[in-house]
Amino acid sequence: MMKIIERRPHQCNEWAHAIGREERVQWLGCSPEQFEYVREVALQFPFRQRLPRRDRCSGRMVAIAVLRPDAPAATPGMFLRRCWWVASHDPYEGSGHPCEGVDPCSIRPGKLSVESNR
Repeated sequence: MMKIIERRPHQCNEWAHAIGREERVQWLGCSPEQFEYVREVALQFPFRQRLPRRDRCSGRMVAIAVLRPDAPAATPGMFLRRCWWVASHDPYEGSGHPCEGVDPCSIRPGKLSVESNR
């Protein structure tokens, strides 16, 4: 079962803990400039650095946080990692974005992402 953690770091200590263990963000065959926004979630994986199957998100996974080799597990054998994805119906028509939408150019390892306002 996939555990999804809310995006708001001030509401979830697990989220802030995971961000502090990130080494880099790996974009998966795309660049941040090509998106108006991406959806951000935190998921548990059984590995710190390996790329997961891309079907772990509801849409197309476009980036994933890679953790430091010494990052501790969130729960036994599971590591909390941020993932960014886009849905098949993205972007929204007109202006606006989903509540989990962040500005892809603001994504940095160890830093909070900024909500999209494009």
